[in-house]
Amino acid sequence: METLPNAPAAPTSLTTSGITQTGITLSWTKSTSATAYKVRKDSGDSWTVLGDVATYSFTGLTANTEYDLEVLASNAGGDSAAASVTVSTLPNAPAAPTSLSTSGITQTSITLSWTKSAGATGYKVRKDSADSWTTLGDVATYSFTGLTAGTSYD
Repeated sequence: METLPNAPAAPTSLTTSGITQTGITLSWTKSTSATAYKVRKDSGDSWTVLGDVATYSFTGLTANTEYDLEVLASNAGGDSAAASVTVSTLPNAPAAPTSLSTSGITQTSITLSWTKSAGATGYKVRKDSADSWTTLGDVATYSFTGLTAGTSYD
């Protein structure tokens, strides 16, 4: 005959990784007497029962949404208190800018202009597909300088 063990301590060191528009991976440090773990993405949701693991990937989430991810440790003696972390999924990418036009063309420079996209917080430009991208802030024009006279650019 044997009595039930005490419920385990709550998992510790919660971390999130692999955050996308539709998914988040939650990891934690295991509790010593736990035999299983339970996770959920919001307090009103039901618990998903896992085995003796220290990571879980939430999928099918909504972009740009805040979630309160919770995990608790479990054994035959009961469940621990839940440990939680609040994290948001990434927003969807904005649409491409429109109305691209050039102006101020000289032998060594070209200014590129565009209409901003809703939700965009910055832009990236390059003069050729082989070049690396230049990251810009929330602007609608960029001047390429140091160009070679008589050269065509993509």
